[in-house]
Amino acid sequence: MLKKLLLIAAVVCIAHPASAQSADTRIQEFCSALVHKDITSIYTRPVLKPFFTSETALSNFIVLMNIRMEQAGFHRFTVNSCTVRKITVNGSTTEGSLKITGEGPLFFLKSRLLLSTQWFNSDNRWYIKVPAVMSTDE
Repeated sequence: MLKKLLLIAAVVCIAHPASAQSADTRIQEFCSALVHKDITSIYTRPVLKPFFTSETALSNFIVLMNIRMEQAGFHRFTVNSCTVRKITVNGSTTEGSLKITGEGPLFFLKSRLLLSTQWFNSDNRWYIKVPAVMSTDE
């Protein structure tokens, strides 16, 4: 009986490798990775890098987050909490709606930001699709 269970477990692991995560799980992991992180800190980059396909995409995300956080009135660029509000699957892409809170302009106020993220699947991993910050076309 134990051999049969081990065989079944091995078949499941082969059929569904650990790297093949669902979009829901990946978005939850991203949300958790943001909590208590200063978006402007160099130490945050390695934590967020696994969610992006390139350094350029990560850099664009950081720039866009800084702009959005400033517009939302964040005093510091540190995420105090992040929750997934909604996940919408559209074929091969997924959209995740996140609620991010942080320190507001006064110590007793909270700033809030609703962030919509686009995700795509590549090699059984979900990555954030980030728009370019600046066009390189001349």
